[in-house]
Amino acid sequence: MRRRPPVGFGMRVLSAICLACLCLTAGWAVGQETAPAKPKAAKPLAKPVKKVAKPAVRPAPEVAAPEAVAPSVAETEASEMPAIGKPDKNAELAANEQLLLQALQLKEQALADEQKKNEELKKELQALSVEIEQLRAEAKTNQAVSNSEKATLSYNLGCIYKAAREYVKSEEAFLRALDFEPNDAQTHYNLAILYQDDLKNPAKAKPHYERFLELAPDDIDADRVREWLSGLK
Repeated sequence: MRRRPPVGFGMRVLSAICLACLCLTAGWAVGQETAPAKPKAAKPLAKPVKKVAKPAVRPAPEVAAPEAVAPSVAETEASEMPAIGKPDKNAELAANEQLLLQALQLKEQALADEQKKNEELKKELQALSVEIEQLRAEAKTNQAVSNSEKATLSYNLGCIYKAAREYVKSEEAFLRALDFEPNDAQTHYNLAILYQDDLKNPAKAKPHYERFLELAPDDIDADRVREWLSGLK
Protein backbone atom coordinates (compact mmCIF):
# COMPACT_ATOMS: atom_id res chain seq x y z
CA MET A 1 0.00 0.00 0.00
CA ARG A 2 1.17 3.42 -0.97
CA ARG A 3 1.89 5.94 1.66
CA ARG A 4 -0.22 9.13 1.46
CA PRO A 5 1.68 12.41 1.51
CA PRO A 6 1.19 14.41 4.58
CA VAL A 7 -1.47 17.09 4.59
CA GLY A 8 -0.18 20.43 3.10
CA PHE A 9 2.56 18.77 1.19
CA GLY A 10 1.18 19.83 -2.20
CA MET A 11 0.91 23.42 -1.13
CA ARG A 12 4.52 23.45 -0.06
CA VAL A 13 5.64 22.06 -3.40
CA LEU A 14 3.64 24.64 -5.32
CA SER A 15 5.11 27.42 -3.20
CA ALA A 16 8.64 26.13 -3.84
CA ILE A 17 8.02 26.09 -7.60
CA CYS A 18 6.68 29.68 -7.59
CA LEU A 19 9.68 30.83 -5.56
CA ALA A 20 12.08 29.21 -8.03
CA CYS A 21 10.31 30.90 -10.93
CA LEU A 22 10.61 34.27 -9.28
CA CYS A 23 14.32 33.81 -8.70
CA LEU A 24 14.89 32.84 -12.34
CA THR A 25 12.97 35.86 -13.48
CA ALA A 26 14.90 38.25 -11.26
CA GLY A 27 18.19 36.83 -12.38
CA TRP A 28 17.31 37.14 -16.04
CA ALA A 29 16.36 40.80 -15.57
CA VAL A 30 19.64 41.59 -13.81
CA GLY A 31 21.54 39.94 -16.61
CA GLN A 32 19.79 42.00 -19.23
CA GLU A 33 20.76 45.23 -17.48
CA THR A 34 24.43 44.30 -17.00
CA ALA A 35 24.97 42.67 -20.43
CA PRO A 36 26.91 44.84 -22.94
CA ALA A 37 24.85 46.55 -25.72
CA LYS A 38 24.99 44.83 -29.06
CA PRO A 39 26.49 46.91 -31.83
CA LYS A 40 24.02 48.18 -34.47
CA ALA A 41 24.20 46.49 -37.78
CA ALA A 42 25.84 48.60 -40.48
CA LYS A 43 23.60 49.96 -43.22
CA PRO A 44 24.18 48.42 -46.58
CA LEU A 45 25.84 50.69 -49.12
CA ALA A 46 23.59 52.46 -51.60
CA LYS A 47 23.43 50.78 -54.93
CA PRO A 48 24.96 52.73 -57.79
CA VAL A 49 22.41 54.56 -59.96
CA LYS A 50 22.33 53.36 -63.48
CA LYS A 51 22.31 56.02 -66.18
CA VAL A 52 19.31 55.76 -68.40
CA ALA A 53 19.79 56.90 -71.94
CA LYS A 54 17.38 59.69 -73.02
CA PRO A 55 15.10 58.76 -75.88
CA ALA A 56 15.76 60.61 -79.11
CA VAL A 57 13.30 63.51 -79.68
CA ARG A 58 11.63 63.39 -83.01
CA PRO A 59 11.13 66.80 -84.71
CA ALA A 60 7.51 67.97 -84.95
CA PRO A 61 6.05 67.80 -88.42
CA GLU A 62 5.81 71.13 -90.21
CA VAL A 63 2.26 72.54 -90.49
CA ALA A 64 1.46 74.62 -93.52
CA ALA A 65 0.17 78.16 -92.78
CA PRO A 66 -3.54 78.64 -93.59
CA GLU A 67 -4.21 80.47 -96.78
CA ALA A 68 -5.75 83.98 -96.46
CA VAL A 69 -9.47 83.87 -97.10
CA ALA A 70 -10.95 86.77 -99.01
CA PRO A 71 -13.63 88.65 -96.98
CA SER A 72 -17.20 88.06 -98.03
CA VAL A 73 -19.44 90.79 -99.48
CA ALA A 74 -21.38 91.06 -96.21
CA GLU A 75 -18.18 91.54 -94.21
CA THR A 76 -16.97 94.19 -96.67
CA GLU A 77 -20.25 96.12 -96.41
CA ALA A 78 -20.23 95.80 -92.62
CA SER A 79 -16.69 97.20 -92.43
CA GLU A 80 -17.65 100.13 -94.66
CA MET A 81 -20.73 100.97 -92.57
CA PRO A 82 -20.15 103.44 -89.67
CA ALA A 83 -20.14 101.91 -86.23
CA ILE A 84 -23.46 101.99 -84.39
CA GLY A 85 -23.48 104.50 -81.56
CA LYS A 86 -20.67 106.62 -83.03
CA PRO A 87 -22.20 109.67 -84.76
CA ASP A 88 -20.75 110.79 -88.03
CA LYS A 89 -19.03 114.12 -87.34
CA ASN A 90 -19.44 115.28 -90.94
CA ALA A 91 -23.16 114.51 -90.90
CA GLU A 92 -23.57 116.32 -87.58
CA LEU A 93 -21.73 119.37 -88.87
CA ALA A 94 -23.82 119.35 -92.03
CA ALA A 95 -27.03 119.19 -89.98
CA ASN A 96 -25.91 122.10 -87.76
CA GLU A 97 -24.98 124.11 -90.81
CA GLN A 98 -28.40 123.45 -92.32
CA LEU A 99 -30.11 124.60 -89.12
CA LEU A 100 -28.02 127.78 -89.05
CA LEU A 101 -28.89 128.49 -92.68
CA GLN A 102 -32.59 128.04 -91.97
CA ALA A 103 -32.40 130.35 -88.95
CA LEU A 104 -30.52 132.93 -91.04
CA GLN A 105 -33.14 132.74 -93.78
CA LEU A 106 -35.94 133.24 -91.25
CA LYS A 107 -34.10 136.23 -89.76
CA GLU A 108 -33.57 137.74 -93.19
CA GLN A 109 -37.23 137.24 -94.02
CA ALA A 110 -38.30 138.89 -90.75
CA LEU A 111 -35.98 141.83 -91.42
CA ALA A 112 -37.34 142.14 -94.94
CA ASP A 113 -40.91 142.15 -93.64
CA GLU A 114 -40.02 144.74 -91.01
CA GLN A 115 -38.30 146.90 -93.56
CA LYS A 116 -41.31 146.63 -95.87
CA LYS A 117 -43.62 147.61 -93.02
CA ASN A 118 -41.42 150.57 -92.13
CA GLU A 119 -41.43 151.70 -95.75
CA GLU A 120 -45.21 151.57 -95.82
CA LEU A 121 -45.40 153.58 -92.61
CA LYS A 122 -42.99 156.11 -93.99
CA LYS A 123 -45.17 156.49 -97.09
CA GLU A 124 -48.22 157.03 -94.89
CA LEU A 125 -46.28 159.52 -92.80
CA GLN A 126 -45.17 161.40 -95.89
CA ALA A 127 -48.72 161.44 -97.23
CA LEU A 128 -50.03 162.72 -93.91
CA SER A 129 -47.28 165.33 -93.74
CA VAL A 130 -48.29 166.53 -97.19
CA GLU A 131 -51.89 166.70 -96.04
CA ILE A 132 -50.91 168.68 -92.95
CA GLU A 133 -48.91 171.10 -95.04
CA GLN A 134 -51.89 171.56 -97.30
CA LEU A 135 -54.10 172.21 -94.30
CA ARG A 136 -51.63 174.70 -92.93
CA ALA A 137 -51.54 176.45 -96.26
CA GLU A 138 -55.32 176.52 -96.31
CA ALA A 139 -55.34 177.79 -92.73
CA LYS A 140 -53.25 180.73 -93.68
CA THR A 141 -55.59 181.65 -96.48
CA ASN A 142 -58.75 180.61 -94.72
CA GLN A 143 -58.97 180.92 -90.91
CA ALA A 144 -61.99 178.66 -90.86
CA VAL A 145 -60.13 175.50 -89.66
CA SER A 146 -61.63 174.49 -86.29
CA ASN A 147 -59.74 173.24 -83.23
CA SER A 148 -61.47 169.86 -83.58
CA GLU A 149 -60.02 169.31 -87.02
CA LYS A 150 -56.57 170.35 -85.82
CA ALA A 151 -56.85 167.94 -82.89
CA THR A 152 -57.86 165.11 -85.24
CA LEU A 153 -54.92 165.77 -87.53
CA SER A 154 -52.46 165.90 -84.62
CA TYR A 155 -53.95 162.71 -83.12
CA ASN A 156 -53.57 160.82 -86.42
CA LEU A 157 -50.04 162.12 -86.78
CA GLY A 158 -49.21 160.86 -83.26
CA CYS A 159 -50.52 157.37 -84.12
CA ILE A 160 -48.39 157.25 -87.29
CA TYR A 161 -45.24 158.38 -85.45
CA LYS A 162 -45.89 155.70 -82.78
CA ALA A 163 -46.21 152.96 -85.43
CA ALA A 164 -42.94 154.17 -86.98
CA ARG A 165 -41.30 154.01 -83.51
CA GLU A 166 -40.72 157.76 -83.51
CA TYR A 167 -41.87 157.93 -79.91
CA VAL A 168 -40.71 161.46 -79.10
CA LYS A 169 -42.47 162.89 -82.16
CA SER A 170 -45.54 160.82 -81.30
CA GLU A 171 -45.60 162.33 -77.80
CA GLU A 172 -45.39 165.84 -79.24
CA ALA A 173 -48.26 165.18 -81.66
CA PHE A 174 -50.54 163.75 -78.93
CA LEU A 175 -49.80 166.71 -76.62
CA ARG A 176 -50.57 169.11 -79.49
CA ALA A 177 -53.88 167.32 -80.05
CA LEU A 178 -54.72 167.78 -76.35
CA ASP A 179 -53.90 171.46 -76.68
CA PHE A 180 -56.61 171.76 -79.34
CA GLU A 181 -59.07 169.42 -77.61
CA PRO A 182 -58.09 168.63 -73.98
CA ASN A 183 -61.16 166.49 -73.24
CA ASP A 184 -60.60 163.86 -75.92
CA ALA A 185 -60.58 160.47 -74.08
CA GLN A 186 -58.86 158.51 -76.85
CA THR A 187 -55.96 160.96 -77.03
CA HIS A 188 -55.41 160.62 -73.28
CA TYR A 189 -55.59 156.82 -73.56
CA ASN A 190 -53.09 156.53 -76.43
CA LEU A 191 -50.71 158.98 -74.80
CA ALA A 192 -50.83 156.92 -71.56
CA ILE A 193 -50.02 153.74 -73.48
CA LEU A 194 -47.12 155.53 -75.17
CA TYR A 195 -45.71 156.54 -71.78
CA GLN A 196 -46.24 153.08 -70.24
CA ASP A 197 -45.11 150.71 -73.00
CA ASP A 198 -42.76 152.70 -75.22
CA LEU A 199 -41.23 155.48 -73.16
CA LYS A 200 -41.21 153.35 -69.94
CA ASN A 201 -42.53 156.20 -67.81
CA PRO A 202 -45.54 154.97 -65.79
CA ALA A 203 -45.55 158.14 -63.67
CA LYS A 204 -46.52 160.20 -66.73
CA ALA A 205 -48.97 157.54 -67.88
CA LYS A 206 -51.00 157.55 -64.64
CA PRO A 207 -52.68 161.02 -64.92
CA HIS A 208 -53.73 160.37 -68.52
CA TYR A 209 -55.23 156.97 -67.55
CA GLU A 210 -57.14 158.67 -64.72
CA ARG A 211 -58.40 161.41 -67.08
CA PHE A 212 -59.44 158.71 -69.57
CA LEU A 213 -61.56 156.99 -66.88
CA GLU A 214 -63.19 160.32 -65.99
CA LEU A 215 -64.10 161.02 -69.62
CA ALA A 216 -65.02 157.45 -70.65
CA PRO A 217 -65.80 155.29 -67.57
CA ASP A 218 -67.78 152.77 -69.62
CA ASP A 219 -65.20 152.34 -72.39
CA ILE A 220 -64.24 148.79 -73.41
CA ASP A 221 -60.71 149.34 -72.03
CA ALA A 222 -61.81 150.98 -68.77
CA ASP A 223 -61.63 147.82 -66.64
CA ARG A 224 -58.11 147.04 -67.85
CA VAL A 225 -57.03 150.60 -67.03
CA ARG A 226 -58.53 150.34 -63.53
CA GLU A 227 -56.67 147.06 -62.96
CA TRP A 228 -53.40 148.64 -64.06
CA LEU A 229 -53.92 151.64 -61.77
CA SER A 230 -54.74 149.37 -58.81
CA GLY A 231 -51.39 147.62 -59.35
CA LEU A 232 -49.56 150.90 -58.87
CA LYS A 233 -50.98 151.44 -55.38
